[in-house]
Amino acid sequence: MATQKIEKLILGTGNIASNTTSASFTASASTPSPMTGQDGDVHVKVAGINSDIYIRVNSQWISLLGAPLSTTLTNNSSGTAISFPAAAFRFMTIEYSIVRGSNMRSGTLKVLNDGTIGPTGANMSDYAVTDLGAGDVGVSFGAQVDGGGSNVELTYVSDNQPGPSIDMKYTLKGWTA
Repeated sequence: MATQKIEKLILGTGNIASNTTSASFTASASTPSPMTGQDGDVHVKVAGINSDIYIRVNSQWISLLGAPLSTTLTNNSSGTAISFPAAAFRFMTIEYSIVRGSNMRSGTLKVLNDGTIGPTGANMSDYAVTDLGAGDVGVSFGAQVDGGGSNVELTYVSDNQPGPSIDMKYTLKGWTA
């Protein structure tokens, strides 16, 4: 059956039969939505250097190539850097890197939530390498469950350093209990 799946992945789109269940294969320029799909589904993201292959296992999308996602954090501001479904991912590990001018940081955020609305519904720890460069990247993180109780928001606060915007790349690995 594995050969059939690989041939189908390479040759085209459509459903892939496997015993009594079926899986689908899609290709697009976007990352698959965390809440869509069923176990065994394959999604190919075709986006140049950020291309990746994802497979759905245990109700979560797993990146096979490990291509990072990216976001830009606003200078001298606060907001939501990343959000993910609270019920689908009670536990989340976020590996990240930040580049701000010539300053850099790399770390791992460990986030857990119980679905309770507000900052008491989520906890996180930041295990980061000491910033490298002329100074601190000037970004701190927090976590909370949004007002509707449906998403965990990884929040940030950045200081007012002169220079370019703050580039953050990250990968997500999440699961539920």
